[in-house]
Amino acid sequence: GYLYCLNAADGKLLWKLRGAPQDRPDYRHLGNNRLVSFWPVRGGPVLADGVVYFAAGIWPTFGVFVLAVDAQTGKVLWVNSDSNYLAQVRIDHNTLFEAGLSPQGYLLVSGDKLLVPNGRSFPARLDRQTGKLLYYVQGYRHGDCRVTTLGKYAFVGDAGVMSVEDGREVGSRWAAAGADAPNVFDGSKFDLFEGPIDDYKFFPACDARSVLTPAAVYGASKGTFYAHDLTQPKISEFEKKAGARTLKPWRWDLPELWKLPTEQAKGTPPSVAIIKAGSRLYSHAGKTLLAVELPPDNGQPQVVWQQQLEGTPTSLAAADGKLFVATAEGGLLCFGGNAGEPYTYPRAEAPLPEEDAWSERAAEILQRTGVSEGFCVVLGLTDGGLVTELLRQSKLRLLGVDADSGKVNALRDRLVAAGLYGTRAEVFVVSAADHGDPNEFRLPPYLASLLLTERPSGALRAVEQAPRLFAMLRPYGGVLCQDLPAAGTVVLAKAVEANHPRNAKVEESGRFLLLRREGALPGSADWTHETADAARSYFSKDQLVQAPLGVLWYGDGADYGFFKTKDYGV
Repeated sequence: GYLYCLNAADGKLLWKLRGAPQDRPDYRHLGNNRLVSFWPVRGGPVLADGVVYFAAGIWPTFGVFVLAVDAQTGKVLWVNSDSNYLAQVRIDHNTLFEAGLSPQGYLLVSGDKLLVPNGRSFPARLDRQTGKLLYYVQGYRHGDCRVTTLGKYAFVGDAGVMSVEDGREVGSRWAAAGADAPNVFDGSKFDLFEGPIDDYKFFPACDARSVLTPAAVYGASKGTFYAHDLTQPKISEFEKKAGARTLKPWRWDLPELWKLPTEQAKGTPPSVAIIKAGSRLYSHAGKTLLAVELPPDNGQPQVVWQQQLEGTPTSLAAADGKLFVATAEGGLLCFGGNAGEPYTYPRAEAPLPEEDAWSERAAEILQRTGVSEGFCVVLGLTDGGLVTELLRQSKLRLLGVDADSGKVNALRDRLVAAGLYGTRAEVFVVSAADHGDPNEFRLPPYLASLLLTERPSGALRAVEQAPRLFAMLRPYGGVLCQDLPAAGTVVLAKAVEANHPRNAKVEESGRFLLLRREGALPGSADWTHETADAARSYFSKDQLVQAPLGVLWYGDGADYGFFKTKDYGV
């Protein structure tokens, strides 16, 4: 949840600033399969006139903060902390309802306005001088975290275009409809909703990925380059049947200046990145990198060189007379004007070596607990050897915590060198606010399939810490594993078992004491269908979870059984 400012010459930290208020404890939960702050900085920074703007927090329930800070010192100039709850916001289906900002994407500056992307909701506009939120329409189907802007317009994702002046989509007929504009959901006036349901931009290669200049909007799509004139937009009606009714939504068009199909366009390969440097455009058609010379005056553009790549470009940058290409496969390529054999710098990965001092212990832990997948939390490190051995011998995802930043950084370096940091393992420094005790590190409940420590003293050391550690264990078999003999440890574990008679079980196995969290959470109930149950009751029998509600984890895709669709706003 921090914004960092580094010296560009040597990488030295100049200042860092937490986006959330300093008096809020640093709580964490799982976000996209990573352990993240409640207030991650997903509102990426933008610099203008010596001021950096950024945003922290994505869940309005927890609070959302947009900040302006002095770029040299990190001094806070203003904070917008009241946009997490907004009354009477126009959301989907033209409904007025409570809503909140969810900053996701790089912020943008447009004149005296600050544009804040909101994931799949439409961007919000703030006054740059004060941070005050201007008129906001959440929108319906055209929001995106990717936004770019020039002059009167902001392009949002692939399909959205916003008028920077009033914050509405350019395809919205609502303001022009006057007294006929619906103020609630009205099925007979879909074409007049303030947030358009229908698409209104139908021409390609003019979106958030495009290069916007006063002369033209340049884009590439499926191997074809385009240029459009942003100074002459045209709005018109088109007819669309909706049952027996004929609706007349608006469409928004720009004149096409030129179009250049390349020889790769026949196969419709993806073109997801484009930049302009000097008089040339650089983009790609699938794995073919392309350079296009822009025409002087009314001349014709032409492809001046192309290069077949082993990977697929995802982003491009030009600097120092060179072109840099990042690929989806993890490569970084550099192109220049000098002929000769290219240098190759292979990534030097250092596979984790076997840690003799920990190998047998790790194997026995896995065998005794029966846990080999899920999250393993290690509260307290000695040298990180148990962490690396568990990574080598299992499919566990490791989360390590310690008060010693030197130990933490050394282990991070080893994991980065092995290519495992961020995908299989993360390591954290416990703060002074948590008394420097790894057991006090604020982890979400129900997280750990396996909980242990590298410290000889064990993880479970005091009665007052027992409820916190037990709460970390995952239902249906989460295990705290600790060394024997330790009479006090057995007493503590038995105390937990007594306080949770329905699902806490203590057992001794070899040299270990195991505290398991068995079965479902007491008071929990099944939710088996979209509507709760086969009877479509829309009624939960859960007695455990009560309002107010928070977020334990979030993510999307096959691993979560959920895919983004066009009608969901976050």
